[in-house]
Amino acid sequence: MDSWPASIVVGVMLVALSVSPANAAQATVQQRMSLSVSVADYIHPGKSNPFKTDAVELGAAAIEGRFALADWRSADRSAHGQVSFYTVCDQWYVGIVSMGRPLTAQNLVGPPQLESSVPSAIASKLVSELAQLEDLHIEYLKPAHVGITC
Repeated sequence: MDSWPASIVVGVMLVALSVSPANAAQATVQQRMSLSVSVADYIHPGKSNPFKTDAVELGAAAIEGRFALADWRSADRSAHGQVSFYTVCDQWYVGIVSMGRPLTAQNLVGPPQLESSVPSAIASKLVSELAQLEDLHIEYLKPAHVGITC
């Protein structure tokens, strides 16, 4: 009889954990380096460049499945914002770039037929997690060099 209340408490805890929203994961340094390479690949001379610079450093980044959201700044620190990413054939690609302001979950959600469109629940997780990661003052990575894409 004494174990009966304990089993109820354990059961309630398991249910609470299973229904609580999962957080997006903090990107590892290796993952952030991959994201940084995709930014370098995205920036080409003569191409419209929403970063307004050819040297972008990445800061904190959150990853959820095939989507990511990161802080960025120019190497000379004159510009900053956030950038979203999505994967195709195991390669990260730049999605939406903001200048001087954070992206919202609504900014990330778009038509489902677009590869870069983030599902609403994932968009909310990414925005929330990145805001928490910013409090950790994660060091920015130096700009990457152009890599090889698929």
